[in-house]
Amino acid sequence: MNEQSIGQSVRRIDGRLKVTGAAPYTADRNLPGMVHAYGVFSTVASGRILRIDTTEASR
Repeated sequence: MNEQSIGQSVRRIDGRLKVTGAAPYTADRNLPGMVHAYGVFSTVASGRILRIDTTEASR
């Protein structure tokens, strides 16, 4: 690190894009065949999974 940069403001390349809302984010991308997933936590401590309905995911 350059000692002269410590305590100095650094101009950010993407700063203007971020504050104007024009910056590209990965969550904004949609690609062909893209799928989404999310984690689910158990509502029962040490519970057992008896079955999983995958009909929605199979479509």
